Amino acid sequence: MYELEGTLKLHRRFVFAILSLCFASKSACAASLQDLQTQANKGVASAQTELGAFYANGQGVPQDYMKALGWYQKAADQGYAGAEYYLGVAYDNGQAVPQDYAKAVYWYKKAAVQGFAGAQNNLGFHYKAGLGVPQDYTKAADMFQKAARQGDPAGETNLAALLDAGQGVKQNYTRAAYWYAKAAKQDDPVAQSKLGSHYKNGLGVPQDYAKAAYWYQKAVTQGDPYTENKLGDLYNSGHGVKQDYTLAAHWYEKSAEQGNVDAQGSLGNLYDSGHGVAQDYSKAAYWYGKAANQGNAAAATSLGDLYSSGHGVPKDYTQVAHWYEQAANKGDAVAQTNLGVLYASGQGVPQDYTKAAYWCEKAAEQGDPVAENDLGILYFHGEGVQSDNKSAASWFQKAANKGYAESEMSLGLLYENGLGVPQDNKLAYMWSDLAVLQGYAPATASRDGIAAKMTPEDLTAAQNLVSDWLKKKSH
Repeated sequence: MYELEGTLKLHRRFVFAILSLCFASKSACAASLQDLQTQANKGVASAQTELGAFYANGQGVPQDYMKALGWYQKAADQGYAGAEYYLGVAYDNGQAVPQDYAKAVYWYKKAAVQGFAGAQNNLGFHYKAGLGVPQDYTKAADMFQKAARQGDPAGETNLAALLDAGQGVKQNYTRAAYWYAKAAKQDDPVAQSKLGSHYKNGLGVPQDYAKAAYWYQKAVTQGDPYTENKLGDLYNSGHGVKQDYTLAAHWYEKSAEQGNVDAQGSLGNLYDSGHGVAQDYSKAAYWYGKAANQGNAAAATSLGDLYSSGHGVPKDYTQVAHWYEQAANKGDAVAQTNLGVLYASGQGVPQDYTKAAYWCEKAAEQGDPVAENDLGILYFHGEGVQSDNKSAASWFQKAANKGYAESEMSLGLLYENGLGVPQDNKLAYMWSDLAVLQGYAPATASRDGIAAKMTPEDLTAAQNLVSDWLKKKSH
């Protein structure tokens, strides 16, 4: 979520006046402050607001938020928009006053009516978040649009975000990209990052990885961890930039050290594989652990793998089961399959075929071929489920259709013996031969045994089935 624009300090609209006063010389600054004080005491609202800004920033005077607030209040009482805005910011952030979103909204509204862009943006933020006002995306969009039309980069970015999500306005990726581009050209890092993602994913603009990389690189100069991770992804994949694992590791590490969970997982992968960094299983485990503890399922699965192999951590099946379960509960299909295997074997957990079948089915329902094969085996043997050859054949078929060699051989055996499927030597040969062609050695004897029982004509027909299947899969 884009943060509120502004804090209790000098607004950018007054920067030039302050710089020209305070960087000439100390004596000039003192004289200017004296003149400003005189004008403020006479009730000139602009002078009161600028004097408040001096106190807020500690420029030429000791920093004093209470005095700043006092001068802002005097100017706001005269209806001066800039002062009203800063009072809103003060109540938003609880600076010199108790935090009070309703009062923040009150002052933002007064400044927004006068066309003050910062107030319009911040009021939109309050409507979007439901802070101090009932949540109302339509009103949020209206306020962001008012600010955006004045060229306010925060308003442009926030309006684009609503267009992205279809909140308060009709979803429109093209218009979102338009407003992100406007803000990105004003060096707004959030807009630069979001625009990069639009180019990466082809949302509202033609997909262009080079432009994605360009805008990500713009954003990372301002230290945004989300974008550092995204740029790392591009270097890792070689999309839009020359593939460079070292640079991928560099950006992942910068992002990971700021707590970005995806970067932590990706950095763990690089240490695990030795891409871009010296292979170091201990560091892989460290970063997987960081990500897993933030709820990253893939990292939890990878950490479980390390405990299973004993790489970088002591081999410990209790820990293996722990991390697989963490990931499995979040829907990670690989972890669900592996947890099922642990329950079937009794490693790290008490042996329980019912739980093995439960987790294998969870993964199989997501289309994981290993789980589909394992579930077929459980149905065939009646372990954790009632023995059912038709169900076994169905799951073997699903995995075999994905090219899983063990299931191809098992399906061939079922066709050979008419278990759960009609007896058919030609299909038995076809599935067994497909497994052999993938290098699955145990299928060779099965295929040859089936071939020995077939007539030359049936064998030729079966071989044609293999050829047809391979042609179909190649397209």
